[in-house]
Order: sequence, then structure tokens, then C-alpha cells
Amino acid sequence: MNRKFNLAIVSKNNKVFLQRVMTLFYKRDYLIHNMSVDFSNQSGYAKILLTLEGNDEIFDQVQRQVYKIVDVVNVEQI
Repeated sequence: MNRKFNLAIVSKNNKVFLQRVMTLFYKRDYLIHNMSVDFSNQSGYAKILLTLEGNDEIFDQVQRQVYKIVDVVNVEQI
């Protein structure tokens, strides 16, 4: 059963971070409903908040794939 879930991704702030994350979602054909990018509380880090649609299997796969991106520090469901 598909449902919406929110995902918070914290990474080192660099120019290609957002491009890498969006490329991952595009190649896997995941549906993003909302996206917000901002600086995190820690200096030098950025945070992406995403709302995705899928089942628990898709969420687990997304989490594993995002962690493979080199600069990612933390991924959590909120």
C-alpha cells in the first residue's frame, strides 16, 4: 500500500549535493511531492526535506541509496 512519507537528508554543503540527490530520484523514477532545501543548524551542512510516495520497501531502498552518496551525513524519516 502506497503512502506519503517525509524524509530529511543532511549533507555537507557543496554545489553538487542537490544534483546528486535529484539524479538518484529521477533515475529510480520516484515521485517527489514536495522538496525544501536549506542550511542546517551546523555550519557547512545543508538539509533537504522531501515528501515521497511509496511503500515501506521503497522507503528502505531510498534510504540505502541516499546513504551511498559520499557527502550524506544523516537520513531519517520525520
